[in-house]
Amino acid sequence: ASFAMVLLFLEVGGAKMGFYLSGSSVPVMDIFANCGYKYVSACLMVLARILLGKSPLYYAFFAYFGACAAWAIRRFLLHFEPQGVQQQYGVPASNLHNHIIMGLAIAQIPLCWLLTPSAVGAAVLVAPSVMTSA
Repeated sequence: ASFAMVLLFLEVGGAKMGFYLSGSSVPVMDIFANCGYKYVSACLMVLARILLGKSPLYYAFFAYFGACAAWAIRRFLLHFEPQGVQQQYGVPASNLHNHIIMGLAIAQIPLCWLLTPSAVGAAVLVAPSVMTSA
């Protein structure tokens, strides 16, 4: 849980820094909310890993749920309502703003990979208990 929390804070910090450099005032809590969507997909990936094990079907589920996390963050941040001066004067978001959103969306897939447990570690943990119980 602490690894996931550190990962979330690093992701939100990087996103906030990127939006600041692009001249967009996106609140931190909105970034936290949007970056938190991947944890629903990560839970479903863990459930698929438990049920399917090392089956190739797991990787299909991983690709689908990773794409869902990426699509969710992209969709919600692209439709974010501008605040303050941007809204008052009708200033559109910069291209850098859109590139940061795309970068966050693409980053969801490797972040989901880091959040899912590896099958190798599970096999090592199971093997000694099988040998001692026999």
